[in-house]
Amino acid sequence: GGFGLVASSLRDGRRMIMVVNGMKSMHERAIESERMMNWAFANFENVTLFSANEVIDNAPVWLGREKTVPMIGDHDLVVTLPKSWRQTASIRISYDAPIKAPIAKGQPVGVLMLRGHGVPNMDVNLVAGMDVPRLSLPMRGLAVVSHYVSGG
Repeated sequence: GGFGLVASSLRDGRRMIMVVNGMKSMHERAIESERMMNWAFANFENVTLFSANEVIDNAPVWLGREKTVPMIGDHDLVVTLPKSWRQTASIRISYDAPIKAPIAKGQPVGVLMLRGHGVPNMDVNLVAGMDVPRLSLPMRGLAVVSHYVSGG
């Protein structure tokens, strides 16, 4: 296998992990390892896609006491991406609309999807940011009749 190295480096709050193998000497291993770490730090960046409890979007609710429910991430989402990620990436949110009440806070309600050339495909669950109780029976009846009368 030659000379190999598993290394971790921390620079400006970003950590990179590297594995090299098959180098012909300790000197070549040192030179190549340093070159790879410098390249990684120069060409990649940490990106905060969203912070915990940040409202990403609002989804319509069917037969709920609220008309919409906030969709949030339940944790910070920080990913390391190529610095050119904005040129090729797309971020999309997918969910079945409208979301049927009742909805419990923390319940999965959608998915944030990151796609792009040179960017790893990622699907991240979004959860309800609040409880949305179901309307009372008489109010549900009125809402259904109103929906069919108004066509939406």
